[in-house]
Amino acid sequence: MTHRRLHVGMRTVKSAVAVTVALLIVEQYATAGKMIFALIGALSAMEPTFKGSVRNCLTQICGVVFGAIFGVLVSRLPIEAMWVIGLGVVLIITAYNFLNLTLSPALPCIILVTVCANPDIAPVAYALGRIWDTAIGLGVGMLINMLVFPYDNSRKIRETVAGLGRD
Repeated sequence: MTHRRLHVGMRTVKSAVAVTVALLIVEQYATAGKMIFALIGALSAMEPTFKGSVRNCLTQICGVVFGAIFGVLVSRLPIEAMWVIGLGVVLIITAYNFLNLTLSPALPCIILVTVCANPDIAPVAYALGRIWDTAIGLGVGMLINMLVFPYDNSRKIRETVAGLGRD
């Protein structure tokens, strides 16, 4: 029988701090339902490497901006919402392919559905708020991840250089 040890690592603590700080900022003006976007942004920035953090931040901000733009544009079409959503998904995926984006188109499609399937949402206000709240979370997450006990990959770099030397 193996015993599992409960471990709370530094990245876990940094994630909790980033989420808390982002939520404290967004709480000043947003409703509870919209605070989740700051949480998603803060957690997205928590990667073990700077490159991973930047990639996740780019994925999030590109996805939110694409989804917001396409959601606002297609929501204005005088077509039944489900057809508009289908058209919007086609446009988003086509744009991602055309721009050779290797980022997942799932997030912009989710935002598109949220904008188009909810008649109670003001599309432009929702889109701008989603971009802003996500950006706050991403910014807070990146700052905390990179400034508070930053990831030290010097051992990995030394091992790679040594491996190259052996090869």
